[in-house]
Amino acid sequence: MKRTIITIYGRANEGKSETIKKVFKNLFIEFPQAKLIKEKFKDSNDIYKVIKIDNIVIGFESEGDPKSRGLKTLSELANEKIQNEKKGCDIIICASRSKGETVHNVLNVAKEHEYNVIWISSFFSRQLNTEFLNKRASENIIEIIKGLILDKL
Repeated sequence: MKRTIITIYGRANEGKSETIKKVFKNLFIEFPQAKLIKEKFKDSNDIYKVIKIDNIVIGFESEGDPKSRGLKTLSELANEKIQNEKKGCDIIICASRSKGETVHNVLNVAKEHEYNVIWISSFFSRQLNTEFLNKRASENIIEIIKGLILDKL
């Protein structure tokens, strides 16, 4: 399997974090054997979680603002120790702005830890149902995760 960072990028308040939260939640429906193995920042609106699906480790960081914890935690996910084995997450799902330091951070972590990067923009509309759009975006990301797990990408 190719280690990959899936980055949902866009401007502030365009559904990136909500999409990531939906991906996290829906992976447990899609893969009932998934197990939560790490969680931090429980008092935050954003999530930092690590799950394991069989032998695949997936990390989530929905905080993607400039000057935020995401600049540090993305590297932590790439270095995550899983059951005393230092291998890092196989897949990382994170938020990023569309330019600037958050983009550079994703690229630097990818280069340093040999990850591929998939850039996905959030589905966003000021006029239409954002809940529906975030759900559809999360379904697309889950299909990409399945493709990675099955070595189709």
